[in-house]
Amino acid sequence: MRKSWRFVLWLGVAVVGAAVCASWWATSGFSVPLCQDASVSDHCSNYDIRAWAYQGRDLASRVATRANAWAALIIAIFTAVLAIFAARLWRSTEKLWTVTNRALQQAEQTSRRELRAYVSVEPLGISDYTGHNLLVGRFKVRNVGKIPARDVSIYSTIGLDVDAARKDFPIGTARISPTVLQPGSEMEFMSAEGYPIPGDQVDSDAPLKLGGFLYVWGEVLYTDELNTTGWITFCHRYPCEMFGVSAHEASAGRARNRSIDHRFARYHEEAGNEAG
Repeated sequence: MRKSWRFVLWLGVAVVGAAVCASWWATSGFSVPLCQDASVSDHCSNYDIRAWAYQGRDLASRVATRANAWAALIIAIFTAVLAIFAARLWRSTEKLWTVTNRALQQAEQTSRRELRAYVSVEPLGISDYTGHNLLVGRFKVRNVGKIPARDVSIYSTIGLDVDAARKDFPIGTARISPTVLQPGSEMEFMSAEGYPIPGDQVDSDAPLKLGGFLYVWGEVLYTDELNTTGWITFCHRYPCEMFGVSAHEASAGRARNRSIDHRFARYHEEAGNEAG
């Protein structure tokens, strides 16, 4: 096994040596002819090798010329492909930025919606405005958001209607106020306008007799630290037949007969309750 490897090794060395000698001889212009007295017609190895060398150089020149032409074409094609790829990459990048910006805007909007102030309006019942012979609606405004509600301004009124499905509740000008509601806090209000008690019942201690429904409606405007322009319209409906009917035992006598407990209030389904 070792002998065979040695034979292959020395054979390789001999081949390499012969190749080096032939290369040197070719680069020197074949200055030492293999046969001194031969002519071209004798096909001497000297002349044959020279002819092969010339043919090889000519073939190499043609191959180089053709390669240059193909190289120019390949470069042109590669440049065009690179330009197309760059254009597609630019469009893909632009689309990616557009999608990313849209996602960031949506995330910001979602964050603002989650963190902003939100106000709710809850009914507190109907009662008389002592000394004015008026019925007023009472309600409380609560901040159910996560940051303070500022400049809480309110418009509110009260009206009587026999229609339980009334849909028209005009909104007037809110009273501008610097009121601030902290998250989770609430404030109680009564309607800025009152509904007059009929003259024939002013001095009566009996339950008030009004037909239909008393509506308490209005609007609350507010802002917050996120520059939110918040608003909510509210509409609470009370059946007049509930005057004098107490939902608990705390109230009695004249006060009860001129009031409707908040438990009989309903958020009017037809209109008047919206938020933004």
